[in-house]
Amino acid sequence: MDSQRIRDKALGFLASTIEKSNNFAEARPGSKRAIAVGTASTLMEIGFEQLNKKEDGELTDLTEQEIAQIESMESSAEDVKPASSKHFTDRLFDKLIQTSLPPDITDTMFDEDAASDDDDDDRSSKQSLSFSLLVNNLTKLTAKLTFYFVLQYGILHIITWKQPTKTLTALVLYHGVCLWPHLVLVYPLMYILFGVLVPGYVHKHPMKRSDLIRVSARGQKIWEFFSSEETSIVNEYIEDDYTMDDTLSVSSDNVSVLSQAPSEFASSTEEFKESAKKKKNSQVTLVRNMKQIQKLTTDLLKGIEKAETFYYETGGFKDERLSTFIFYGILIASFVVVFLGQFIPWRFVFISAGWVGLTLCHPNAKKYLLELQNAKKTVAPRYPHAPPESHSAEKQQFDRDDIIVDDAPDIRTVEVFELQTRSSFSGSWSFYRFASTMYGRNDKLRVSKKRPSGVEDLARVLPPKDWMFDFGLVNKWKVDLDPIKFVQEREFDPELFKIDIHEKEGWIYDNLNNVEMMDFDFQVRRRRLFRDCFRYGRPHKTSTSSS
Repeated sequence: MDSQRIRDKALGFLASTIEKSNNFAEARPGSKRAIAVGTASTLMEIGFEQLNKKEDGELTDLTEQEIAQIESMESSAEDVKPASSKHFTDRLFDKLIQTSLPPDITDTMFDEDAASDDDDDDRSSKQSLSFSLLVNNLTKLTAKLTFYFVLQYGILHIITWKQPTKTLTALVLYHGVCLWPHLVLVYPLMYILFGVLVPGYVHKHPMKRSDLIRVSARGQKIWEFFSSEETSIVNEYIEDDYTMDDTLSVSSDNVSVLSQAPSEFASSTEEFKESAKKKKNSQVTLVRNMKQIQKLTTDLLKGIEKAETFYYETGGFKDERLSTFIFYGILIASFVVVFLGQFIPWRFVFISAGWVGLTLCHPNAKKYLLELQNAKKTVAPRYPHAPPESHSAEKQQFDRDDIIVDDAPDIRTVEVFELQTRSSFSGSWSFYRFASTMYGRNDKLRVSKKRPSGVEDLARVLPPKDWMFDFGLVNKWKVDLDPIKFVQEREFDPELFKIDIHEKEGWIYDNLNNVEMMDFDFQVRRRRLFRDCFRYGRPHKTSTSSS
């Protein structure tokens, strides 16, 4: 009895600790302490549930009829399991999300169709975020990507002439598509017919083949003319992982069944070894595909970064000479294609481009391309007496003599008002400040007896963003000596301001006619100062995702 009482007290203390931890995590969402407390609370909840399960686990024995009834339940009942049946990683992951986000964010906010699919009948079938399910799906997807990687390396082998027969076959098929474009629809149908259906039928109904006596090859094969011990120049621009011969191999299920005639005298031992070998190969393939996915995502990120560089830097005219050259090149190409495209033999152009491109990728053409590349490097530099630093800086900027970027800068005028005040009992004017407003009698700041926003020194006046003043400081400011024209152009109320007829310094005074001086402690006069500022181009666009 005492042990049970101690146990109950311990469980009560644990439950109160869990409740306080959850309250602390909910009160401070997003903080490091809240995440740590939420994780500890999840671990304590799991232990607490395990203890409760042990107490409630002493159930009566079920009859055979009840056991049969339970076993006959549909598997769909697993979908309505309570939240406590979640996997440990799912519960921990959910707790981390809850403690790292504000409390007003719900799961529906992560659904893109939450606003438009409120009446959708399939909302009940939508899955919540599950870490274990995500990992399981990724593992299954990785195991099924073998065909994609085989296709990827097959294309690389065609380009690099690993197997000349495949390269020549690809050229013939490409040639046919250029001559008869409707073959684009025929090729997939032929693949389904002879690559899927026929091998499937032959696998189910194997053909009996008589044993043939192999004869050694006589003479030189015609394909040896295209083979070479050298590597293609394409290998210089791709990673070594893409050129490995044993990187991927087609599984035994994809090999043509015509070459696998079943042996009538296969023993059970050989079948067992074959099944063990297949299992081992599948595990190796899984790990290999995971490495390929890792490399693929890395290459994908590099490609996205290069695309962003082109969009934000080249397209944003960071190097105006290069961007201008690309602009005129695309403009001329578009003009030629639109207006002269009907006179261009496009079939000959595409056929020649395909054959010439793959011919240049042949290993035997590598030495000629490298010689041409080295010949360009040995050309005398444009400025032979320039220091090494100038050469490195010259390579960073695209330079052409026929492209001159000398656009005139944008010009706008910046104006401020020099304010001076004079009290009712003083006859002299004193400097007040430089402000951006006229500070008239109806100005809200003046009515509330507050100073206008401004500066005490004219050198502290800055141009707008992305603009700049010309060289020089205060001496570049000019005084508007025609205040009458300025007041008329801005359509100011003549009851607020007045201008002396003999004014030569550009001052605009307060019009205090019919105004009681008790309402104002001082008089104000102002004059307009203006200065030109320039903009030679804003900074190029930047990516919002860059850190």
